[in-house]
Amino acid sequence: MTAPRQIPADPKVVRAAQCLAELPKFENGLRRDLRENFGLSAQQISEAIALSAKMRTNRRAFA
Repeated sequence: MTAPRQIPADPKVVRAAQCLAELPKFENGLRRDLRENFGLSAQQISEAIALSAKMRTNRRAFA
């Protein structure tokens, strides 16, 4: 039995994670950029970073 996936309910978090997954590596000032460009809170930023890591892993595994 697998654990249920926890997908963020906020589409802004998903869009930010997709954008982060496209970056070759994270740069300094990433949190500030996410706050300014996507209007995310600190909790949403950490959700987006975690989700982007999962997206990168899945892309490598299934691409």
